[in-house]
Formats: sequence, C-alpha cells, structure tokens
Amino acid sequence: MSQAKNACTTRRAIFGAGLAVAAIAAPAVTIAAPSADAELHRLIDTLTGVRARMEAADEVWWAAVQKFDKAKGEEPAVLKKRRMSDWSAGLPVDDGESSYFRVDDLPACREALARNDKLFVDTKGIFNATSRNRCAEVVTALEERDAYLNALQSSLGVEAANVKLEAIIAEEEAAIAAVQTCRAKTVEGLKRKAELAGTWEFGDQLSSYETGWARALLADIKAISGA
Repeated sequence: MSQAKNACTTRRAIFGAGLAVAAIAAPAVTIAAPSADAELHRLIDTLTGVRARMEAADEVWWAAVQKFDKAKGEEPAVLKKRRMSDWSAGLPVDDGESSYFRVDDLPACREALARNDKLFVDTKGIFNATSRNRCAEVVTALEERDAYLNALQSSLGVEAANVKLEAIIAEEEAAIAAVQTCRAKTVEGLKRKAELAGTWEFGDQLSSYETGWARALLADIKAISGA
C-alpha cells in the first residue's frame, strides 16, 4: 500500500472516529441552543434548494443532448479516415478514438492543409496536389459540419440549457463553500451538515470535494467538543 494510500486511509479513519466520538460524547458536551445553528440551517436549506434546481436543469440539458444526438445524423463520408494516404498527407489519423475526422480535429487539419498548400505553391504545382486537395476537402467538410452542429445545438436548446446548468453549478459551489465554512454549534447541526457530505468507502482516495467536507466536519467536531 502506498504512502498516499496510507495517508488517505488514516484521514478517513480519523474522520470516522471523530464523528463517532462526537456522537458518544454528545451528552457530556455543553450543547448550545438549537437556535445557535440558525444560520447553518438557513445555508443548508439554500444549498438543498440549489441542488433541486440543478437536478431539474440537468434533466432539461440531458433531454436536449439526447435530441441532438438523434438529429445530428451520420458523419459525412468524406470525413472517413483513409489511414495510409491521410497519414501521408499529415492529417491526424492516429488518435485511435474514431474512424472519422471530428470537429476537434479541425485545427490540426488546417495546419496540414497549410503545409501541403505551401509545398504545392513552392513547387509550382508539381508536388503535393493530391495531399493538398485531400486536406482541403476534409477542412471544408469539417467547417460545414461544425456550422451545422452549432446551428442544430442552438435550435434544440442544448447550448442554452448548458449555460443555465453551468450557472447553477457555480451557484452550488458557492453554496457548498458557505455551508462548509459555517461552523456547527450543536450536534444536531453537525449531523445535518454531515448528511450533505455523502458517504465514502474507507481506503479510497478522497477527491478534493470529499476532502473539503472532511476538513469542514473535523473543524466542527473540534469546535463543539472544545478540542
């Protein structure tokens, strides 16, 4: 087991043990009045509301994406990669992810066209006519495909739905930060805050999201217990 893995496991063990200690020691701790966590409960309610809106926005976005996938049709035949000749022309055929050129390949295809076009011009049309023409037809087809897909996304509301979803995701991140930084003053507030953090398997690598919650909850435990 690696040192990072050990550290992760230790961090999880401390986290789990800390919650257990807080729960067991709760009767011995001086418990603040429930109203002491009023601000925390308000922030948690806000986060819960944001997450509900985010879930609804995600469903709208996903429905639009599915419509787009059905409507975009097959890739144009001219964009099917010709492994040997396209490689000789300098086109990006070795990504191994698709048998067709994609819009993401457009910058590399334009660079290949520019190189072949320069050689074609420098040799006064003696060399590279075939490679130059192949690059030109791929670039043209990709530009037309890009314009078509962008228009289709716009008409089906994919981009608008994505913009709305991203805005709510940013709102959720801010709401999470507010909850994490607001110290719980009661065991009840701590328990409700911990429910938002989710559950993890001991020994798994903590993500930055999970680490943020773990640190926030440990700080709450220390504050409540007076440690």
